[in-house]
Amino acid sequence: MGATASISTDVEAPDSPRRKVSYTRTMRRLVQGKNISEKSLLATDYLNHFNEVIMMIEMIPMMPDCLDDIKAWQPKSYADHFRESCFSDKDLAILAYDHAPPEYRVPFDETVNRLDDLVLDLVGQVEKLIASEQMDVLQELVEQSTKELRDLIDQASGIIHGNNPCAAEAVEVVETVEELAEEDAVEADETASQEDIDALFD
Repeated sequence: MGATASISTDVEAPDSPRRKVSYTRTMRRLVQGKNISEKSLLATDYLNHFNEVIMMIEMIPMMPDCLDDIKAWQPKSYADHFRESCFSDKDLAILAYDHAPPEYRVPFDETVNRLDDLVLDLVGQVEKLIASEQMDVLQELVEQSTKELRDLIDQASGIIHGNNPCAAEAVEVVETVEELAEEDAVEADETASQEDIDALFD
């Protein structure tokens, strides 16, 4: 079976009746030597989006004037982060994410959603405590919440580096054994010619 002339980079749900052909194996060859995991096809650079806001939150008890900067933070998709970044292989990072194996992509996305929710909830609480001048409570909240955020970042980093996520932490991957076998068969028949590789970026 030959490679298609071009592929869509729109992500479909794992249980979609129109699942696209996965180029995971080809992408793993393309990311060799890049700052993208060959195993998960994810990049740790995305976590800088959270590291930056955590550092600002940690300064809040001493510098409450930073509140406006923290309130300006908003969730950002993986693709949007790289589009706006100076990452040298940003286009490859976005494409690799679309073909990341579901055993890493699904728990990674779930962890990112939890990070987004926690940061937004924390910012709201911080704003209320500053308005009511409860600085002691603010300090305690910041210490506890930033630790939880860093734990989640460590979890996301582990997934990026290809560590097997704990089943209790991961969202259920809805692919069946037959679908996985079919995908392996498709990849086994593919030949990663230069023409095929170029087609990935069309």
